[in-house]
Amino acid sequence: MGVFKNIKDGWTNYLNYHFTGVAPTEVEELAKSRAEVCKTCPSLVESTVFTVIKTLMPDGKVSESLTPEKLAGDKVQGYKCNECGCGFPANVFAPQNKCPINKW
Repeated sequence: MGVFKNIKDGWTNYLNYHFTGVAPTEVEELAKSRAEVCKTCPSLVESTVFTVIKTLMPDGKVSESLTPEKLAGDKVQGYKCNECGCGFPANVFAPQNKCPINKW
């Protein structure tokens, strides 16, 4: 049950933050510090879904805000952890979640 709760909590917190720009202070601070670690991790990879969406875009380009260089502190989608398969950045917004390779 813990995995499903982490997924629910992560996506709920991320979507609230994404649409309102506000999350509980402790969740926002935790997510930002985790994102700083994740953005430099070689296990952070573009998700297959994102690749398909990018392929279908008329000009084949993606907004600069969606690049790995812009991950931490930004509202970003389209990446995942290659270790556990969790969607980024929702995975960093789940307070009880743990990095599968113990980086946070």
